[in-house]
Amino acid sequence: MGTSKAVSDVRLWQLAIFPVVWSIVLVLLVVVLPTSAQPALFRVGQECVKVLALSGCLFAAAGFEKGDYLRGAWLFNAACFSFLLVRDCTFLPGLNELTNIDLVRPAFAGTANFFGVLSAWRFGRAWSVAELPDTGRNRFRTYVTMGVLALFIAAGSLVVHVRDAMAGNRAALVFIASGVGDIVSLCMIAPVLPTAIALRGGSLAWPWALMAVGFLGWLGYDCADAIMSMVTVDPGIKRTLLEVCRTYGCLYVLSSGIAQRRVASLSG
Repeated sequence: MGTSKAVSDVRLWQLAIFPVVWSIVLVLLVVVLPTSAQPALFRVGQECVKVLALSGCLFAAAGFEKGDYLRGAWLFNAACFSFLLVRDCTFLPGLNELTNIDLVRPAFAGTANFFGVLSAWRFGRAWSVAELPDTGRNRFRTYVTMGVLALFIAAGSLVVHVRDAMAGNRAALVFIASGVGDIVSLCMIAPVLPTAIALRGGSLAWPWALMAVGFLGWLGYDCADAIMSMVTVDPGIKRTLLEVCRTYGCLYVLSSGIAQRRVASLSG
């Protein structure tokens, strides 16, 4: 049993490290490739991580029977990434010039974040639905802590993007929807962590912890974009930082989905 648990812990740690390794490889490619190749690298990279995130959600959902509560949570998350990918299709040649395309993109982004919040809500209620022991005081403290942290990270970016939206920049609506959705989602999922850690010595907390890190990645994306829009930053550095944050936001969802299946198999 000790050896099996050690092997399982190593594998779970590998899931946590994978997005970091991907980010390091991305940065190295930016350094060694010519500047002219960077747009293609970033576009291919961001679509790959979104597809992987969607795959992770579907992989986790497939581990549950039809009608299972968590299956629905993972399918909502899959819908979130599906709409993000559909939004990206609007950047294909020929579609970029369509009438009101700058309104269609925020609509897809808003729908994606709506499903993301629904997913986080279901994940956050999983313990209550399963009638597992919980401590209301600990949950309340975690709500407050994560709420303050999320607002601290994202408040500046929301102010900047709201200002831009009021000035007529419709693209800012995408960042507003993303920022609000990530703040709400992180606050919904975070209170689950103390109970998960207490119940299974940490193993059951992995899916939720990895997903929470993913939400922090998205908050970091919004914050970095807002800050760098106010200061002079080399475009290559800005895009690289944003893509690293996007990588964390997507690939930690993939890792979370795989961890969900692995923890379920260990519990079984």
